[in-house]
Amino acid sequence: MTDDQRLAAIATDLADGLERHLAAWLRRLIEHRSDGAAGPEAVRATVDAITGPMLEHVRLLLTTDIDEQRANPLAIVRSGLGPATMLLASLGSATIERDPFAVQAFPDDVYDLAPATFGDIDESLQELGLRWGAAKAHVHLSRRRAEGLL
Repeated sequence: MTDDQRLAAIATDLADGLERHLAAWLRRLIEHRSDGAAGPEAVRATVDAITGPMLEHVRLLLTTDIDEQRANPLAIVRSGLGPATMLLASLGSATIERDPFAVQAFPDDVYDLAPATFGDIDESLQELGLRWGAAKAHVHLSRRRAEGLL
């Protein structure tokens, strides 16, 4: 198996893992941040509105050559949480006090929804996320070495 094939296999595993866990994580997060005020229909509609496009975007990214990638899967998850923020705001949910770094890095994430790591979504994704990042870095460095750039 080549390095590119190994990276592709890990990327597929990561995308599959996100597909398995993203909706449940988001549902729990919305229910928790709304203190149960979000009804099941509103939660379901919001989760569906977020997860379909988000997973499609993640899969597209992960099948794009690494030299063309301009984001990472976790950044896609973080940037796609607007509908959850809007739902929580419409319910009058209390905003979350965040540390200065979180405020600066994610100024619109007033409900502290953005995961810091893949493990925040599900523990099983933590190692997958690290493996994907390491495999991507390895392929990148191998290519640069082969091009004589390193």
